[in-house]
Amino acid sequence: MGYTLDMDTIVPHLPPEIEDAVAAQHGGPIAVSGGRGAHVVMSLDVFRDMMGVGNDVDFADSVADLNLSLQQAEAGQTMTLDEAAKKLIDKYGV
Repeated sequence: MGYTLDMDTIVPHLPPEIEDAVAAQHGGPIAVSGGRGAHVVMSLDVFRDMMGVGNDVDFADSVADLNLSLQQAEAGQTMTLDEAAKKLIDKYGV
């Protein structure tokens, strides 16, 4: 099974009362109960600010990096948490 993260095609429509609640909180985030559990809803501007991808180029780069990571995982290019921790320690001395 392949995965592609394309933020332009993930466009569900929010009920007006949810949009109003987000707007009342200056873009959110707000917690919303749903049929499958609790969810967090916020404006795209707030999401971008929180994730450090404030402009379209940064956002597109982040989505591309996520897609690359999904492709690498599908291809078996993974490592254990211990291996990743060692690489970070070796690289950054943390």
